[in-house]
Amino acid sequence: NGGVLGRWLGVQAANPKIHVQGKVVDEQTGKPVAAFRIVPAMVYGSDDAAQPAQWQRAIAQNFSDGAYHFVPRMNFPEGVQIPISIVLRVEADGYEPAISPAIPSDPKVQTCDFKLKVGKNVEGVVLRGDGQAAGKARLVLVLPRQWDLIQIGWLRQPDQVGVNPELLQTTSDAQGKFSFFPQSGNFAVVSMDDSGFAQVDQDELGK
Repeated sequence: NGGVLGRWLGVQAANPKIHVQGKVVDEQTGKPVAAFRIVPAMVYGSDDAAQPAQWQRAIAQNFSDGAYHFVPRMNFPEGVQIPISIVLRVEADGYEPAISPAIPSDPKVQTCDFKLKVGKNVEGVVLRGDGQAAGKARLVLVLPRQWDLIQIGWLRQPDQVGVNPELLQTTSDAQGKFSFFPQSGNFAVVSMDDSGFAQVDQDELGK
């Protein structure tokens, strides 16, 4: 019961309070990272903390100059299970993502600092079956436990609402080139245009 869980946590079930602040710096130089994004994931159990199923990009926030104060905009109807904690993912161009430990729901301001490792952007070229570049192809980057968020038919209709906003998305340029933030661990990139559908994993992209 969401109300019972909310009272046990000492927060309002309709709007759990989590305030997190901290610094984001380059691991090697210690200098502040100029621009980055904080993406939260809700934790309902131990499995979610180890590998969140959904990163909530709809409530992600952008920050600059190596500092952040993150207050996720969450609102849960009465009776709906609320998260016991959240996990934060930091993404920045040219750096591997960093993921926090589980941060418990608490109205007090909590601190979580990040040191980012320099990484290589996930880049590639989308080609059609005839070998020609596929410009304006739609691509999504899929992390483990996110496959149920994809419906391939949505990718065929880029002008219509449908692709889950929690998935990282982009579009290839006129030469078929695309780029995502650096990633770590297992992931796949799925592309689709009028000529067909393709999928590659992190090993194939690294070749």
